[in-house]
Amino acid sequence: MNPKIKFTLLVLICVASIPMLYFLSFRKTAQLTSQNKVLGKKMAEYERNKSMVIELDKRINLIESSLSPYYSDSIKIRSKILGVLSSFCNQNNLKICDFPYINPVLNNEIIILTNVATVSGSFKNILRLTHYLEHDLKIARITSINYYLVKGIQDKQKTLQADIYLQNIQRKSFL
Repeated sequence: MNPKIKFTLLVLICVASIPMLYFLSFRKTAQLTSQNKVLGKKMAEYERNKSMVIELDKRINLIESSLSPYYSDSIKIRSKILGVLSSFCNQNNLKICDFPYINPVLNNEIIILTNVATVSGSFKNILRLTHYLEHDLKIARITSINYYLVKGIQDKQKTLQADIYLQNIQRKSFL
């Protein structure tokens, strides 16, 4: 064979092998490079989200710790309050006049449950009850107390009554 033909064949083979080399090796490298860029972006996004999740967990823990004395995760909180009220009233010469059901108030991710207990008896014993409920048991947060005198129907005597407003906080998922 002639050297000119050999050289021409060599050039043709080289020119024909360039697309074949691209499809066999360079194309794979280009794909891997683009995948690397995409994965790098996803990794950066993951790191941002991970730091956001940590920050949100810290905020949730802070909120729950500030609510902890009055935070309730039980649906039966109303019966628990009634049980504590009745046992205390029996021991301290108080009378539960009323314990009506009040609808819960929905506020974003929390539910505020307000129970009203109407108790009659001496001022000192009612004050002991409110202190016992809020400070000793921490069963509920006392938001308000309304004292008033009521005249009895049969004996026409005035007795002291108090409406005690007890609040508990629950997450929506507990209902």
